[in-house]
Amino acid sequence: MTPATETLERFELLSGLPAEVLDFIAQKNLEKNYKDGELIFSEGASADHLYLILSGKVSLEMKVQLGQTGTVRRATIGVIGPWQAMGWSSLVYPYEYTASGVCLQETKVLALPKEALRFLISQYPEAGCDLMERVASITRARLFSATSTLTFFLSIVSHELKRPIAAVENYLQITLDGYAGDITDKQRRLLERSAIRLSDLRSLISDILDFARMQPEQIMELGQNPLRQGV
Repeated sequence: MTPATETLERFELLSGLPAEVLDFIAQKNLEKNYKDGELIFSEGASADHLYLILSGKVSLEMKVQLGQTGTVRRATIGVIGPWQAMGWSSLVYPYEYTASGVCLQETKVLALPKEALRFLISQYPEAGCDLMERVASITRARLFSATSTLTFFLSIVSHELKRPIAAVENYLQITLDGYAGDITDKQRRLLERSAIRLSDLRSLISDILDFARMQPEQIMELGQNPLRQGV
């Protein structure tokens, strides 16, 4: 085994693959260096390479927008480092990166062109199948991590939304109790309806957070089992 293939053997994605497969990858990859803060690949761009991290640290980020008019921001869905891989989209149609890779420090990677990956899978189908199974397994783990990050993000948003709602509810209750002066029957009805709407909104925020915590299989179960029309 050559020094190059010994290095590749250290990657979880490639460990245990046949020597000829590792030799092929060693011949086709290109070593690249990136500076702190530099973008390695961008969400939505053509996925031309699979990247293997030799050193450094990379933040995987996705665009997040709350509503059609909200400001587009990049949210971190994961941080990876040495002996980990990124850029699975180079193996899967439509071959577009689903996230951006941003260096958190100086980073060295091995870049494997997508054409070489496809040739490898066609020439070594058994190893290619093994490789795709590993990709699926690692992707599943990262999806779980991204879902946890999303839930955490929603919990923060939920808390920040509930605070002003609670404040307004308190003001309404103070007014309804007469501490701010007398009110007419019409004003009381309007305030009571407003209080109900605020309570509904607070419940909706809680429901959204509960939905975000659900596992995919639970969501599918909801779709397969219609809600009962009363009890």
